[in-house]
Amino acid sequence: MEDLRPRQELMDHFEKIYIHQDSWESIVAQRVRRFFPPHKIETVSSSPLPEPGADHLSALEFDRSKKLMFIKKFKGRFFKRCPGAKPGLTCCNYFILNTGLQCNMNCTYCYLQSFINSPLLTVYSNLDQAIEELQEFAKEQSEAKIRVGTGETVDSLSLDDLTLYSRSLIEFFRQVPHWRLELKTKSAQVDHFLDSEHGKNVIVSWSLNPQPIVAREELGTASLTERLQAARKCRDRGYLVAFHIDPVIYHPEWKDNYSDLVNEICHYFEPHEVLNLSLGALRFQPEQRHMMRERFGHRS
Repeated sequence: MEDLRPRQELMDHFEKIYIHQDSWESIVAQRVRRFFPPHKIETVSSSPLPEPGADHLSALEFDRSKKLMFIKKFKGRFFKRCPGAKPGLTCCNYFILNTGLQCNMNCTYCYLQSFINSPLLTVYSNLDQAIEELQEFAKEQSEAKIRVGTGETVDSLSLDDLTLYSRSLIEFFRQVPHWRLELKTKSAQVDHFLDSEHGKNVIVSWSLNPQPIVAREELGTASLTERLQAARKCRDRGYLVAFHIDPVIYHPEWKDNYSDLVNEICHYFEPHEVLNLSLGALRFQPEQRHMMRERFGHRS
């Protein structure tokens, strides 16, 4: 039986769904119209809220942006190299595919606080165009072995119960077995793509932290146990699984808590079942600390 709780949580989370008239018949808009009550849905011909321009959002505006969804077509280029691919920086040759902007979850340290200035959480409705860009690149670079991730400006799976974008991407990557797709998440939303036929080149990865850090700093995310159980489901269906202990956060009980985290991972997985495990430091732009203090005080 399908677990409807994740969908209900999304329906409760969002106060308003704005659908651009050009996206009204898109698959994601049709699903939203099917599941959400009519009073939460409004069709618009332009952005329903003014953009702040060069100014950053206030803490209140940033918080509210997570509860207002805007479904529209993306006019730019979906597929591009990781922003780390710049002179003077060492990059891992990662490619990104942006399917939206802003995250419905609420981690205190999230780097999106440094640069997002849109008052809405945006879902791009024209995924077919994104896949066309992938197809074009595959023809031009037929022998290239690349990794593509969708988790730069959105969580890859937290909205996937509505968008079903994972299924479309998994289907495309089945046709290019020398590429790898990474779906990176802090959610546990995997049931809707587990039965998809895949080319064993899809990595479902989780950002992990000890449960005390999850509870205090990663608000609105799945618990550590829920993430590991979801990862186990994926591994049992033949998907590649990876973990990112990121960011590692120094705190008084760090040694015991991170030791417990490693033991939890080992409870669910043998070493050979995990494709890779990475570590990442706590990092953000210096000015972000002001936003964090305004939104979360000194609790964080």
